[in-house]
Amino acid sequence: KEFSDKPVNIIVCPDTGLTAARNLGIKKSTGKIVIFLDDDAVPSANWLDEILEPYSDLEIMAVGGDITPQWMGSPRPKWFPGELDWLVGSFYEGHPKERAFVRNLIGANMSFRREVFDKAGIFSTDIGAIGKKRISGDDSEFCMRVRQAYGHNHILFIPGALIHHRVSAERQTLSYSFRRAYVEGASKAVISRMFKGKSTEQLDTEYDHLIYLATKGIPNKLKQGKIGHFVMLTCCTVLVLLGYVRGRFVKVKGAI
Repeated sequence: KEFSDKPVNIIVCPDTGLTAARNLGIKKSTGKIVIFLDDDAVPSANWLDEILEPYSDLEIMAVGGDITPQWMGSPRPKWFPGELDWLVGSFYEGHPKERAFVRNLIGANMSFRREVFDKAGIFSTDIGAIGKKRISGDDSEFCMRVRQAYGHNHILFIPGALIHHRVSAERQTLSYSFRRAYVEGASKAVISRMFKGKSTEQLDTEYDHLIYLATKGIPNKLKQGKIGHFVMLTCCTVLVLLGYVRGRFVKVKGAI
């Protein structure tokens, strides 16, 4: 899309963190559909048309598209399996690739009807990653509130609304991957506590993926002789579980 005939406003957020910037964007925007795109994401040519098309159905409250990693400076590391693409903010191998209703979207490529924020609120700054505060997942937590407000079958994944998510060199390391896996486990535990007593399925997606890794993903890598992938999947699965245990005790405003 070209916007040469329309004004584009660049707003500087005075507060630190992605969550605060998203909330400011909601406040300052005026359109019926609010779309979020990360600063290191490159949309495909038809991305905007694809992400807006489903809103012709008035039952659709949120739409997100596919995200594929774009490795900067080098090819995908040989030791990095597709099942772990969520570590770099992309959809992992095994995620549905067809149009489907989902529990949550990924923040790098998501959109909502404006009235959703009136009913479900805005993004929680209690779990946004800022500085040494590593609890993340404000996009997942918000989408869970949207499902509480509207019920199932209102958040739609569209594979055609594709973006390429740049993966910088510093994120192509073992230390980053292990740290991110641990933090992801802790974050999901905190979010689960925030929804305690309100939902019995808040972590179904994560449970299903971990079961897949334990029963199929990890054993298959060993059978295929892909030792690097086997070690990565095993280590990251263990770190997610350790992070989850730690997250059960992290003190976060709003968590129980």
